[in-house]
Amino acid sequence: MSYETMNTCAALTLALAIEDMAAESGKPIDEIRKEVLESKAYECLLDFDSALWAEGPDYFRDYYKRVSEKTS
Repeated sequence: MSYETMNTCAALTLALAIEDMAAESGKPIDEIRKEVLESKAYECLLDFDSALWAEGPDYFRDYYKRVSEKTS
């Protein structure tokens, strides 16, 4: 698969996950976006060898929560 395709999938996964997390938590979307972009989960999303980009927003949200719990 091309880099462009993987990058587009990662961007869509990220955007949808952030929207869902903001709606679920009631926090402003900008606050959620900042938290996610500073996380290890985001780093993994952009590591295309991990294939996290291909799993979709619900899986990424769950992964983000698990990683956040381990690092806090």
